[in-house]
Amino acid sequence: MYRYRLNDVVEVIGHVRECPLIRFDGKHEYVSDWFGEKLHEAHVATVLRDVFALAGSGVVPAFALLACDRELAPPAYVLYVDSEADDATLMSAASIIDQRLRANFHYDYARILGQLGPVRVFRTEGAAAAWLATGVAAGQRAGGVKPLALDRRDGWSQRFRGGFIPTPSRNTPSGSAPLRRAP
Repeated sequence: MYRYRLNDVVEVIGHVRECPLIRFDGKHEYVSDWFGEKLHEAHVATVLRDVFALAGSGVVPAFALLACDRELAPPAYVLYVDSEADDATLMSAASIIDQRLRANFHYDYARILGQLGPVRVFRTEGAAAAWLATGVAAGQRAGGVKPLALDRRDGWSQRFRGGFIPTPSRNTPSGSAPLRRAP
């Protein structure tokens, strides 16, 4: 495990006899910083894992990724999620994620200044396959493409099938707004 410096953060979650069982928790020093927010992948991985594990959260994602979308007004981090949970549950999870990310001083300051909006939700379809294809197209071996909780690249709403779950307005009853499809 120490032969190569991969900057992987792992946690020992148990043992089988004397062999440790490990869980991949993210990449050390992998930081997304578009507006000075300095989000670390390991922190985001912990936030997502904790929010999805909340009793009664109702979110059991087949795929989940947080990435900034600079085309939104204001720019915001987007939770790209493949889940059977209803829209209201995903919006609630995004709100909790945003609150937990605000524990990061730099993210909170970017939110206070209005440089970043609150976390948005994009319900994906087949995102894991698109994630893998993007990694392979970038020159990675398929076996080397690791799922990350945070990606510092922009433009995922154009790569994934699905659409944004809009924030209900005062004129739209909660949960009744249809998904907007990405091209």
